[in-house]
Amino acid sequence: MILPENGKSNNRDKPLSFHWKAQNYGWLDRLDLSPAQSEFSAQARASIILEAYLVGRAEPDRAISYSRRKEFYANGQRYRGTPYTCKNVVGSIDEAASLGLLDSFKTAPGRRGRQSTFRATDRLLEAIDQPFPVIFDPCETVRLKDTEGHLVDYRDTARTDRMRRDLNEINEALTATEVDLTSTNAVHKEHTIQCDNHVLYPAMQNLYRVFNRGKFSHGGRLYGGWWQQAHKVDREFLTIDGEATIELDYPCLHPSMLYAMAGKPLTGDPYVIDGWERKLVKVAFNVLINADTERQALGAIAERIGGQGAFEKARKLIIAIKERHSPIADAFGSGAGLRLQRTDADMAEHIVLSLIRKGIIALPIHDSFITKKQDKEALLEIMAEALERFVFVGNSFSTSEAYGVSVPHMEGGDPFPCPLPLLILPPDNPSQMDIFRFRAVSVPFNDIQSWHGGVAPDGVRIAARHELKRRQLLPKVLADRIGVSRPQLVNILQGRFGAGSDAAKELREFIFEGAETVGLVG
Repeated sequence: MILPENGKSNNRDKPLSFHWKAQNYGWLDRLDLSPAQSEFSAQARASIILEAYLVGRAEPDRAISYSRRKEFYANGQRYRGTPYTCKNVVGSIDEAASLGLLDSFKTAPGRRGRQSTFRATDRLLEAIDQPFPVIFDPCETVRLKDTEGHLVDYRDTARTDRMRRDLNEINEALTATEVDLTSTNAVHKEHTIQCDNHVLYPAMQNLYRVFNRGKFSHGGRLYGGWWQQAHKVDREFLTIDGEATIELDYPCLHPSMLYAMAGKPLTGDPYVIDGWERKLVKVAFNVLINADTERQALGAIAERIGGQGAFEKARKLIIAIKERHSPIADAFGSGAGLRLQRTDADMAEHIVLSLIRKGIIALPIHDSFITKKQDKEALLEIMAEALERFVFVGNSFSTSEAYGVSVPHMEGGDPFPCPLPLLILPPDNPSQMDIFRFRAVSVPFNDIQSWHGGVAPDGVRIAARHELKRRQLLPKVLADRIGVSRPQLVNILQGRFGAGSDAAKELREFIFEGAETVGLVG
């Protein structure tokens, strides 16, 4: 077992991260430190004092916790780095405390559940009176935790090497990007941004992936970016290289993924159940798919409900959710959530990396992404492609309404009318069959989106004929709309003649406009 990533002595303590670095040691000259015994010792000492200084500046009442046990440092260099031995860490803290730079509290040996702590003194904070650049280096970008949440070592494979290379490419682009927060309640200080009592550390721009329960098939989400710690109400004020941003997400992603795996259509909002608050249903649904047993989920949901009769209410809610989602009921209490996270994490990495290779920066927050407003269309397109590639490809249910509820959209806004890879009318939904009286079609979104004139791709011709039939329109009506004669339209839809750019634009809008009313996935 290796150090817990969140080891702490109480809820206010911050675990020593081992990841803060300065570009040089010049700022230490004001502290009257003795010469370091080695370069590793110098690195560890500088990092520890720097972290104490940063936290002390931003959160003066917050202590930093660490371990003084040799066993704690027996392995784990993968996550800490070579300089952070027990001797270097404990020796650096004790030296700084003896010089009055740190206030140190040592926990008695054998006392479990509480680690030793330290915090910066006024002397340290006053001694460093000039700003200097700092770096946050996560050291290892592919992390594995055991069932208790402790980081554990693993043997590298071609797969982990590839993930690390991809993350290095992502991080190189992110560290070269200026991400800022312009919220009116954001106070910019030397190394932090403070929003009310919430402190953000902008130097944290490197992402890493965290896998869980000792398996690379569980979890794998991207963490580490400071913007992920910003409150939702503040994120709309994030800027990328000085430009305003927009946040798009996949609504109802995990329910859609579960239905996809079951090969069943998902109809309606999965979190709407009569007699229950939607927010509570959403929480309970996600608790159910993440819990290893239904009994475990029951306790967590009851705790969320609180008050007298909480367990009985939780039981009734679980029954209601299972009835509403009977096609995927076997996923509840199965721990499926972490397996789903692996898929959505792969999607997130694919989206971020694909956009970087197009010169576009996207900041990931699990199943949502922040990018410049001008890059919205590119983000929508790659999110759509990722959903098709990682979730829906190869499933017989490809005409499921699950597409409709997974449309990427701006948080708090309406779904974009054509975000996913296929234009779909579900054939298996009786209510829609009654309305439209014919079978569904699905066509590649890119066939429509990328066509700007010339001979129309198959997808455009199929979708246009489909929409004419669905809306019971005569070809002349569409011909007049796009500015061609009826014979010209017939030839365009049969692939014999090409179309000009203006006619192509009008025809694309006709298809998208109609698809919006039935769930365009594009």
